[in-house]
Amino acid sequence: SETREAASWNLTNLVLESNSLGDSGLATLSWALSKGALRSLTRLNLTFNKIGQAGVVALATSLRSGALPQLEWLFLNGNLIDDAGITAFASALEGTQGSPSRGATPGDGTWIGVPALPKLTQLWLHENQIGDAGVAALLKPLANGAALPNLGTLSLDHNQIRRDGVAAIAAAVAAGALPKCKNLLLNDNPAGPRAQQQVADAIARRK
Repeated sequence: SETREAASWNLTNLVLESNSLGDSGLATLSWALSKGALRSLTRLNLTFNKIGQAGVVALATSLRSGALPQLEWLFLNGNLIDDAGITAFASALEGTQGSPSRGATPGDGTWIGVPALPKLTQLWLHENQIGDAGVAALLKPLANGAALPNLGTLSLDHNQIRRDGVAAIAAAVAAGALPKCKNLLLNDNPAGPRAQQQVADAIARRK
């Protein structure tokens, strides 16, 4: 991230799984990302790193600035991400570049800024603490298909999602959110075993 370096790194795959980065470690990494350190990165694995709200906020800040425009896979499994954390992450998805239409704000379905992760195809969030409120926050920037336009896999297995959260996901998908998503995983949530089929049916009949 040093500005005196003439060339950026060409690293495309960074695996930091099970390193106990915590919030402070991710904040440091996010700072480097915001300085343009790894703009060629296509895969980032942060699984099992004890990441909570503060770490996700730091990551979201760097993503909002367009730090990882080439990223295709993001793994955040097995962390401490709760509703507040995923809300911070969701707020970054649409980015802040571009000009909004009059009266539009990020997350209201009319924002026309450049998405923060335009090439992301896989987002893994299983084994966290995301509940219905977090699901609602995540769905806001996805409502019109502008954020995460190429996402094909979204894993929310083993979280705290209940029936209301599943119903909200199914309704959003049926209405056009996540237009390329074929794998939306909701196993091992309090909503029960029917949740997975409910979402699969919504994907099959979406507009």
